[in-house]
Amino acid sequence: MTPFRDAEGKRALEDLWEFCPEGKGAALNQLVWYLNMEFDIVTEPDQHDEDGIPYDPAEDGVDIEIGYDIWVCASMLDAVLNGTDYTADCTGFTEMYAHVRDTMQKKLHETKFLSRKRKHDLPALCAKAADALRYITGEICASEVAEQFTDRKTEFLSSVDALRTRLSAYQTDNTAN
Repeated sequence: MTPFRDAEGKRALEDLWEFCPEGKGAALNQLVWYLNMEFDIVTEPDQHDEDGIPYDPAEDGVDIEIGYDIWVCASMLDAVLNGTDYTADCTGFTEMYAHVRDTMQKKLHETKFLSRKRKHDLPALCAKAADALRYITGEICASEVAEQFTDRKTEFLSSVDALRTRLSAYQTDNTAN
């Protein structure tokens, strides 16, 4: 089970796609910021919603849009860092998926000028993603995504848990990459 089989998953991928333009530019430079921001919405809930009201996922729960944004961002991170292939689930939008994956691949593996050291702390990003995924399962708080899959709860939870495990493994096994 992946987020890409649902219309909301396609919408979340389209949002991510906006940060993956052709070539270079301001939007591309904000790609890693966008990933961090999506995970921080639930892991560091000191943020406010559009109306300036404080948001606390433990009390307010995770709505469907935020849940799918987290699930898609984590899945794309998994595709880039662990080579997981989600193309079979992207019927009708495989080109967009491939473009986002390839752009993220280039951006996340950039190195500092005249150095082999990466610009981005990928193990920390994976840790944030794994933590954020706990919120969409309903483990910590109410989750509209988890509620959507009540009839297939075991499949949903095992799929998200497998994704969390792959991202967590990247944190420790690939710190030298």
